[in-house]
Formats: sequence, structure tokens, C-alpha cells
Amino acid sequence: MNKIRNEEGKKMRNEELGIRNKHFSSIIMLIFVYALIFVFGCKEPFSEIQHNELQPGMGAFSLSVDNARTILPNTTIDSFQVFTLNFTGTETLSVDRTKATRSDPVNLKAGNYSLTVTAYMDTAKTKPAASGSLSGIIIEEGKTTTNTIPLTPLGMTAGKGTFSWNIDFPTGLSKASMKITPVNTATGTAEQTLYFTGGAPQVNKTDSVELNSGVYRVVFTLVKDANTQAFTWRDAVHVYQNMTSVFNYTFSEKHFNNIKYTVTFVYNDGTTPDSMVNCLHGEKVKVPASPTRTGYTFDGWYTDNNSFLNKWDFDTALIGDIPLYAKWKQDPVYYVYNEPTWNEAVNSIKTGGNNKTHYIKVRNCR
Repeated sequence: MNKIRNEEGKKMRNEELGIRNKHFSSIIMLIFVYALIFVFGCKEPFSEIQHNELQPGMGAFSLSVDNARTILPNTTIDSFQVFTLNFTGTETLSVDRTKATRSDPVNLKAGNYSLTVTAYMDTAKTKPAASGSLSGIIIEEGKTTTNTIPLTPLGMTAGKGTFSWNIDFPTGLSKASMKITPVNTATGTAEQTLYFTGGAPQVNKTDSVELNSGVYRVVFTLVKDANTQAFTWRDAVHVYQNMTSVFNYTFSEKHFNNIKYTVTFVYNDGTTPDSMVNCLHGEKVKVPASPTRTGYTFDGWYTDNNSFLNKWDFDTALIGDIPLYAKWKQDPVYYVYNEPTWNEAVNSIKTGGNNKTHYIKVRNCR
């Protein structure tokens, strides 16, 4: 009898232990499920949240730099180390972005803004090189606005830049020189003649010189001997603040024997003097640096002035002297209103001047 009771007691204890083990397993499983929900249900719980969270009344702006319309010598967008974004309007804000973070959103109060972007060649922001601006930016609550801004050089009226050259010419010349003349004698570095051989001061075939920002005429003179007529070659260089403009060319025997032509670039901006470059018969004209003009966008070089029907193809072989005329498109003028009346908009456009393209941006129009 006692043996039967002991066996029954043992069986009951085993059943209780099994129940406890099942409860324990269920608890472990439940904890595991909750852990999975936490890990996979959260947005990257073990890293920083990547998206931009906007507070009530806030929007955001993301910068896009137009690389195709950026006019800079031997420079790409990634050459710039820092971009400073200065916002004015509903609030005033200045932020810096690196080349890696230039498109990161900037949080702003909802409203209307103007933006000026300055690009620097160094992280210390001591070498500003290009800038761009945009007005009429509308920041809406809870939304990110992206705008494209073309960058252009800071100008050629202040600061210094570098003119670098890498040239070659036949051996045995009695004289080889390069004369650098500023188009604007008031602001440019004074005219100077540098000698590769046969004079002083002497420079190397691969060398550089620092110049005040501006446009310069460059004339190369090569002389074989006293019985040979000197060969001259004209070109132009645009020197931008804190940047390097490079001239690469190889002079050979054919330059002494072939016919050369003169290409005259007419800028049509009311201020920049014409510039002339030489090209051998049958060769292609080198594409010059695109000019800039406040309030206008450059639209190419044409062989006919005023009508601008024949755009020059720089893949065309030159067979004579030609002038090339710059064509300009006037930038649109934007008028921005908050809940305007139609008469208010029309009257403002009338005072904005004639022969201009006007656009109206309206917020909260009912």
C-alpha cells in the first residue's frame, strides 16, 4: 500500500514540475516575442534616426547645387570644402555644410526666404571662391523644399588668383616670351613680360604666377633666329579669386609655317572689352570660360549679333578670322505675395520695368 502511495505522489510531483516547466517556457517565449517586436518594430533602435523630424510650424530646405551651370576654372562641385547658407526672410539663419552634407535639410520656420550660398576652397573659410543666390523660396509646414542654385565665381574685381601654364615649344629658339596684360588696368596686375629663354625675368615651361582677379590678354612670342620673322600667338585668361586658371599648349614647327586666324570674342555686356585668341588653319577654337553677368544667364557664342540665329559649334574647323558674340538671357523677376489682391500684384509688376519676364508666387491664396 505504501509503495502505491509513493508512486502516486511521485507521479503528482512530476506532473506539477511539467506544468511549471511549461509555464516557464511560455514566459521565455513571450519575452522573446516582445524582444523581436521591439527590435524589428522600431526604426533602427541602435542607430541615430536618419530622417528629418519637423516640429509644428516648421519646414525644411535642402540645397541642390547645379554642377552643369557652375562656371569655374578646373573645378568641380567637390572641390569646395564648405558651403555657407545664409537665409533671410521670415527668420535669419546661417548654417555651414560640407561637401558631404551640402544637401542635408535645414529646418526653418514656415514662410518666405531668400538664400545666398558661398562656397569655400578650404575648411577654415578663408578662401571664398563662388556664390549663388535665390529668392522667393517658400517653406511650408511639415514639408522639405529642394531648390537648385547655380554657382558662379565671386567675380574678377577683388582678391587674387593663380595663372598656371604648361607649355612646350621647339628647341633651338633664340627667344621665347609671354606678355601678360590686364584688360582692366585699374584693377589688374600691371603688364609683365616673362621669358622662357632669351631674356629676364625667366620662368619655366611649367610654372605659375599670382595675379589680381580679372581678365588678361596673353601674347606668346617665339623667335628662331635674327633672320626669321617672330611668331606671335594671342590668348586670354580669366583669373578668379582664390582659384587657379590653367593654360596647356604645345607650340610646334607648324606654328611657324601654317596660316593662323584670329577669333574675337565680343561679350555684349557693356563693360568687358573684346578678347582675341589665335587658332591655326583647320584647328578647332578652344572653348573659353563662360562669362557672367548680374541678372542674366549666358546662352552661348554666336556668329551673328543681335539676331543670334547661328550658334557657333566649337567642333568646327576654323578656316578664317571670325567674331563670336555672347548671347544673354535675362533672369526672371519674381514677386512674392501673401494673400494678395490682383491689383496689388499688377501694379507691382508695372513698376518693375519693361522688357522683363515677371512671375508671381502666391501663398495661401483664397
